[in-house]
Amino acid sequence: MKDQAIQSFNVWKNIGKPRSGKEFDAMRFDKLKYKALIKSKEAASNNQFSDSLNDALLSKNMATFWNTWRSKFGKNKLSGVVDDHSDEKSIADHVAEVFSSTCMPNSETKHAELGQRFKSRFAQ
Repeated sequence: MKDQAIQSFNVWKNIGKPRSGKEFDAMRFDKLKYKALIKSKEAASNNQFSDSLNDALLSKNMATFWNTWRSKFGKNKLSGVVDDHSDEKSIADHVAEVFSSTCMPNSETKHAELGQRFKSRFAQ
């Protein structure tokens, strides 16, 4: 199929790439047929992959399920850098700093009032 598409393309190219005619029609037909074959093979591959995952789940075979999953998607590697911090301690400190600055009460008095209400309700 691919060879036929390449051959008809080369014939079309060698006669000056006309926009109509028998060679143009043959080149377009072979190209579309080849593209359709590729799409059908992709769909079959995706269906086969989905079937493999489904079979592994139905048989409750987690090792097979995860092997199939990793063969398709690979392993995601976590980034070692967060906002220009690369060692674990500085990343943890940075995350704590960001959360402490964003998780502050809007009003200290309302915060204290709600804290008292919570404590009185659940201190029993």
